[in-house]
Order: sequence, then structure tokens, then C-alpha cells
Amino acid sequence: KKSTSQVLAEACNVVINGHSRSYNKSSCDKAQSLLDQMISLNTEYPTNSIISPPLSYAYNSVLAAWSRCPPSDNNFGPNDINKEEKDVPLQKMKDLLQFMKKQNNSFHVVKPSTMSYNTLLHAYAIRGHTPVALSLLSDMETLPEYETNCRPDAVSYSICMNSLLVEGETTDEAVGNRQKQNRISRGEQAEELLNRLMDKYKATKDERFRPQPATFGTVIALHARRGRYQSSTDNSNNNNNKRHKRNVHNPSTVKARTNTRKNLNEMFIGARHAERVLDWMISLYHGEQQGYRTTQQIEKEKQQQHSKNNIGNDVKSSNYKPRLAFFVTVLDAWGKCANGHKEAANRAEQLLKRMEMLYEDGSNMDVRPNMQVRFSVIRSFVHF
Repeated sequence: KKSTSQVLAEACNVVINGHSRSYNKSSCDKAQSLLDQMISLNTEYPTNSIISPPLSYAYNSVLAAWSRCPPSDNNFGPNDINKEEKDVPLQKMKDLLQFMKKQNNSFHVVKPSTMSYNTLLHAYAIRGHTPVALSLLSDMETLPEYETNCRPDAVSYSICMNSLLVEGETTDEAVGNRQKQNRISRGEQAEELLNRLMDKYKATKDERFRPQPATFGTVIALHARRGRYQSSTDNSNNNNNKRHKRNVHNPSTVKARTNTRKNLNEMFIGARHAERVLDWMISLYHGEQQGYRTTQQIEKEKQQQHSKNNIGNDVKSSNYKPRLAFFVTVLDAWGKCANGHKEAANRAEQLLKRMEMLYEDGSNMDVRPNMQVRFSVIRSFVHF
């Protein structure tokens, strides 16, 4: 039978969780205030408090509340380099996380977990603080042995990859700076994170580190978007030059054409990397399925080759099974850069044939080419 203090603590946890699901600062303040009261009562009366100490669930709920709270944009200007330090919700989260680390006595033992750090990672990601999120992820990887419950999992890596996808290279200046500083692209950063995650999974065989299909999809999408924004900007500038400056030798026109060629090269590299990651995913899927299939299943498939719907139904579901959307993303990437590369249209056609092969032999019934797929291939030849 639960004591009165335990019942009160559970009631407070429910109220805190309710406030944490809101998206306004007043609810965050209420959740934080209730948690502070629970902590204060247990600090003042450690042995005979009227309420049990708050558990990690309550702390994580308050962290989640602050992560959903909009950033305090009115505290800084658009070009302020100290946005992170002036963001009140972020500071509240970091202070609470530090407080959890210090709680270590006989009456109140609360330690942060991977979920706590993932909540902070998510807050950084949705605010566009991608470098800070990546730095925090690296810190989580190097935590000491006694803090293994705070080590990153697949969700941690996915949050950082999604942060790269949301932020992207949205300005010409960002792309130019990366090229000048010889920095890797967003897609290459995400792929490096995926490699680290795969290494952890191979070393431990722990399902917490097993990448999900969406994780591969994020990397593919980031590679496929390489050079996209700058290309559209340069095309717009090129059209303006044609409209207002008919002289083909005009320096602005020549520069726009040069930038367009560079962007097409960037897009071609991105499409090639995207297809490479897709090939990696397909090979992982085939290797995994070969481990699941028994000799009897192989014989059964041979006898049922005339029925496509029956082939592949016995194959166990996989986290590496490529989705139709991944193929569409790569085909679209090839179509976008076909205007400047002869190879792009041929690569798109080869990928379409591969999809047809995967569907016809029953390896992956989900990648049946549809009208969108075929239109992407046709468009690549039109550009060519």
C-alpha cells in the first residue's frame, strides 16, 4: 500500500507532466515551480517530508517543458553571437541538468539519463544551434564509465542529423565559407554520425544503437540537397542578367554562369553520395535477410516465382529495408543536376532498373516504381 507522501508525489508528477505538454512559458514556470517546491520540502525535511522526493520522471518532464518553450527572441538581436547564453529556456534546462548531477545523498538520488540529454539535444536542434548539439553529443560519447546511463543512443544521433537537415546550407555565404575553409558538407557530417552509430551497434549488438530507416533517409536527403539553394539563387541572378544586361561578356553574367557550373558540380557530388548511402542500405538489407532466410524458405520462393505477391512475404521486417521515398530522393537529385552532367540521366535510368529488379524478384515489394519515379527519370533525360 502506498503512503500518503508517495500518493502526493505521484499527483505532483501528473500535474508537472500536464504542464510539460504545453508550449507556453507560463506552463513551464508552473511545472518548474512545483518541482522546486517538492525539492524544497525534501531538503528542509529530509526524513519526514509530507511528500516523497521527485523522481527522474519529474525532472525529465520539466526539461521537456522548457524544450518546447519558444526561445526568448526579444532578448537579443538577429546577429547576436550569444543567442544560446541569452535564451532563457535553454539556460533553465542546463541549470536543471547540472542540479540533477549534483543530487547524490541518501534521501534524494536523482541522476540524469540519456533521455535528459536527448531533451537538451532536441532543444538545441530546434533552435538551430547545430554546432552546440554536435559538441554535446561528443561529450556524451566520452562520459566516464559511472555515467554509462547517459551515453548517447540512436535517438541522440538522429536528433543531431535532423538538426543538420533542418538547418542545411541555406545561404550562399554558408556554402562559400564551407568551400573556402575546406569543410565537409552537411551530408558528410550526417554520414559521419551514422558511421559512428553503426560502429557502436556492430561492437555491442545493442538494439539501442541500431539505426532506423529514417536515419538513413536523413543522410540521403542531406546529400541530395547539396548545392540546391545556391543553384536556385544563381539561376535567378542569371535571369536578371539576361533581362537587364544583354552583354554576354559582362563580368556579372560570366560570374553567374561560373557559379551555376560550380553548383551543378556540387549537386552531382551530392547525388552520387546519396546513391552510395542508398546502396549501402540495400546491401545491409540483403545481408540481414540472408541471415533470416532458411533453406526451406528459399525452396518455397523458387516454387512460387510465378506469384509476386507471395514472394517476400515470409521475409522478416528489417530496419535496413529501403523505402520508396529514398529512391525518389536520389532520382530527384540526379534529375536536378542532369543539365550539366551527361552521366546523371544514365545513373537515374540505372537506378530505375534496379528498383524494378528489387520488386520483380520479391526482395522489396515496397519499391514498385510509380508515376513519380518514372517522371523523375524522364525529366533527367529532358534536361540532358
